[in-house]
Amino acid sequence: MTRDNAPTVGAADASGAGALAGCWYAALPAGLLSATPKPVVVAGRHVEAWLDEAGRPCVAPDLPWIIQDGYMWVCPTQAATALQPPEISVLRSSVHTHTQRTVLVNAAHHLVLENSLDFAHGPWVHPWTQPAWLLARLGLRGPMVLTYGPRPAGLGLEGRLGGRLVYEHTFVLPDRLRLVILPGTPLATEVNVFHVPEGPRRTRLEVLLSRRRLPWERSGIRFEPGSLAVHQQDVAILEPQQRALDSGVQLVEHHTEADGCTLLLRQVLAAAAAGRPLPEPPERTIRIRIA
Repeated sequence: MTRDNAPTVGAADASGAGALAGCWYAALPAGLLSATPKPVVVAGRHVEAWLDEAGRPCVAPDLPWIIQDGYMWVCPTQAATALQPPEISVLRSSVHTHTQRTVLVNAAHHLVLENSLDFAHGPWVHPWTQPAWLLARLGLRGPMVLTYGPRPAGLGLEGRLGGRLVYEHTFVLPDRLRLVILPGTPLATEVNVFHVPEGPRRTRLEVLLSRRRLPWERSGIRFEPGSLAVHQQDVAILEPQQRALDSGVQLVEHHTEADGCTLLLRQVLAAAAAGRPLPEPPERTIRIRIA
């Protein structure tokens, strides 16, 4: 189920949470490890992680684990077929500062992923927290030129406004979303979000925000408790959506061109869960205008 140069991942595991067998998932920020066991859930598996008296990481039950790029990663199945967790290259930069947050969402893994990759909802549900909303309020309504298509082990999306690249979205199996705002500029900000399935209707977001540090700031990673307003806005639309689906209400979807990238994500997730080759449609470019 891989494309050329893509990591090897397995089909869906038996947890029903949306996890893929043989893949690494973020258990918790590595800086939170201490002598006190920290309980987390990964793909229905209840895991505890701590440091022993010699300061060495420990995990129970006995699962594959690794410390890398500011996180402890575990493989909820006994055999990890992906060679290592995804590399977060921005952490190698000495001119950036990095903030970690953990956000819990009572909604299914696939719903949370679709929301994260849906570039069309920002102007309506993210007041004061997303650039698209601000652009719409300022009357800069486009057209935005969007190009999306398959990437190794996932998909990618680029957005241009007035010919300038304003953001890059990349999704990589099993659960990583990488967003770069204003790439290639001094104001570039990178957000990595790992969508960790805890159960059939619960997802944990491990969020890493990286930006250029100010002269008086230190480089490195720090953990901040709580969620930002943009996360709270997402939770406010995702959890009612999950409750509506659980109620048995028949929801009818109406799609436009702007939904193309999200629909491609569904195809990628379905193929991965079934152990089939990932879809390889040609890249597509569309123009959208915020009404």
